[in-house]
Amino acid sequence: MAKEVAREHERLAREAWEQERLKRLKQEKLKRERLKRLKQERLEQERLERLEKLEQERLEWERLEKLEQERLERERLERLEQEKLEQERLEQERLERERLEKLKQERLERERLERLERLEKLEKLEQERLERERLERLEKLEQERLELERLEKLKQERLERERLEKLEQERLEQERLERLEKLEQERLERERLERLEKQEQERLELERLEKLEQERLEKLEQERLELKKLEQERLERERLEKLEKLEQERLERERLEKLKQERLERERLKKLEQERLDQERLEKLEQERLERERLERLEKLGLERERLEKLEQERLERERLEKLEQERLERERLEKLEQERLERERLEKLEQERLD
Repeated sequence: MAKEVAREHERLAREAWEQERLKRLKQEKLKRERLKRLKQERLEQERLERLEKLEQERLEWERLEKLEQERLERERLERLEQEKLEQERLEQERLERERLEKLKQERLERERLERLERLEKLEKLEQERLERERLERLEKLEQERLELERLEKLKQERLERERLEKLEQERLEQERLERLEKLEQERLERERLERLEKQEQERLELERLEKLEQERLEKLEQERLELKKLEQERLERERLEKLEKLEQERLERERLEKLKQERLERERLKKLEQERLDQERLEKLEQERLERERLERLEKLGLERERLEKLEQERLERERLEKLEQERLERERLEKLEQERLERERLEKLEQERLD
């Protein structure tokens, strides 16, 4: 009877101990589930924070790209404005050259008309002079004719009185007439030579004036060719400068495109790195789950509490290390962003200096 009572007490004690153990296991299981739930909530919160941070970074990059596009658009508009101003300036220069050329042609035309007018005046004066000389010669010839008639009359009267004297007189008169004729011929010859000499001088003067005019025209033509050559050289320099500027802009665009590609490559590598870290974290979580299941199996052997404490310490240590790693990655990301910002500011400053 006492043995049965003792066995009953022992059974009841075992049942109480078993119930206590089951209750303790149930509480620990609930505690683990609560910790697991809290951990999942914390991980979900961290994931949401990372997503929010990534979204903010994406929006920041979109804003920066939009600012870059606006800056490029402003530069394009400024270049178009400069090209328009340059075209207007060239058009004004062309109109000015045409105006100067027109003035030059008008001046040459006036000079030509003035020369023609002077030549006409000279020809008119020459004709008037020749006409006066002709009239003078006619008048003189008329006087000589009258004189000859008078002499002839005297001669006839003298012949009537003295035949011998008449013969002598005729001879003398003939000699005088010959001398007069000779003198007249000499005078006419001198006048003719004077006219020829004067005409020759006038012709030489005209040739000299024409030569001077030709030299002046040649000089003007040479100056025009030199101006045209200088203008072509200036246009060539401007074209080369414009080509050089376009080449620099193309190189700058290629460099910016290269920086953009490098930034995208860094983002892709960063994303791959993040995916790798997420995969490693999932693998670690899976290992921890397997480890917990193994611990649950070991729990039945009485080693659960120490193992759980050790695992919890290891988990906390891993979380601390992961947090440190994330902080390090975040610092590196911020440093890269700061470097990229400084690089963009430097590029904008260089671009502004180039425009200035």
